[in-house]
Amino acid sequence: MTLTNEDITMSNEKLTDVLVRKLGIYELRALAREMGVPSPTTKRRNELVELILENKEKVKNSGIANAALGGKKGRPFKKLGTIDEIMDAVINEDDQKIEAPVGRPTYEKLICFAQEMPQFEHVAKEFRILTGVLRMANLSTYFIDNKFGIKVFIPEEKIEEFNLSKGDFIKARCVKINNLGHFMADKLMEINFIDVDKYVVKSLQKNRPIISREKFPFGNAMICCGRRNVVEYSTDIFEDENFEDFAKDCQSRGVRVVVAGLNISFENDIMYDNLEGITTFTTVYGSDASLGVARVVDAIAFCEKMNDRGEKTLLFINDMVEVLRTLDKNYFNPDNNESHAPESVVIAQKILSLGRAYEGGLWTTLLVAYRDVDKNNDFLNNELFKVSVKI
Repeated sequence: MTLTNEDITMSNEKLTDVLVRKLGIYELRALAREMGVPSPTTKRRNELVELILENKEKVKNSGIANAALGGKKGRPFKKLGTIDEIMDAVINEDDQKIEAPVGRPTYEKLICFAQEMPQFEHVAKEFRILTGVLRMANLSTYFIDNKFGIKVFIPEEKIEEFNLSKGDFIKARCVKINNLGHFMADKLMEINFIDVDKYVVKSLQKNRPIISREKFPFGNAMICCGRRNVVEYSTDIFEDENFEDFAKDCQSRGVRVVVAGLNISFENDIMYDNLEGITTFTTVYGSDASLGVARVVDAIAFCEKMNDRGEKTLLFINDMVEVLRTLDKNYFNPDNNESHAPESVVIAQKILSLGRAYEGGLWTTLLVAYRDVDKNNDFLNNELFKVSVKI
């Protein structure tokens, strides 16, 4: 988002109004949530703008925002990359400089998507049915097709019409718009696996976190629901029936099964494709490493969305060490002596943070696989094993 010179010369109060009104729908929802507006994903854009502006003084006077942001101050006059910066722009009206981040990057900083507007060219009409997890940047809303890696832009009017938000899983008829291989969603077919004609936006107010005592069988062991479980494999996943049987059992219990894995074997890819009812975020052996980052980020956003909608979710990580190795190819500094790039570790920690349970029976459960040859890996021993149940 870029402000004009005319915007910048306005009074601080007026400038704040301009900043808020220029935000995209996703940023408005996130900002409204930070300000305590109830169920922001169920509200329209104009309603969110008014509620934010009504609450601005209340939040500013309470000091809640500064406490939440660790006392950070500043107002960006050009790009608002994260919700923390937007909060600064709206609440701290007397300061004009953002301090550069120091130390290990946060997950939110790592996944700031590049600002890109769709480019329309005169091309022969080509339609495809594509699916993916919705991403929202300042200038565009799009998804990366979950199978072919095609970028699909979503028109703003469809965002408004169906009240879409980050993490929604979209199935759409799409039309090619340029020779770069980009598509535009022409007709939405499903949202979160529900026909658009029957789709209802849900935004669950979660109860307090708890330690769940619920367990499911996995082979001869038991999975602890709402926690992080780790399992060691000496062979590839497809070579025994434990996961297939477990996935089918989860579905019979009304649990959504999600698989995330990078650089997986061709056989595992075939197995996951043939299992009905599971949602996969995977790349096959030899795929471009940058596609792996997209798959993992989308898997995280999707699991968070399912949790927000009140759905129990089981996230299976095909091979955690291979996930880290693939991420390392995007971030690794050859002069760094650490076993994994800091950015890879941050993303892996974000995955682990998904495993939790809430009062009322809602949970997201992690089942993380690793190969026996990797059991001395630093991340496994220093991070994963310390916060997980071994089965």
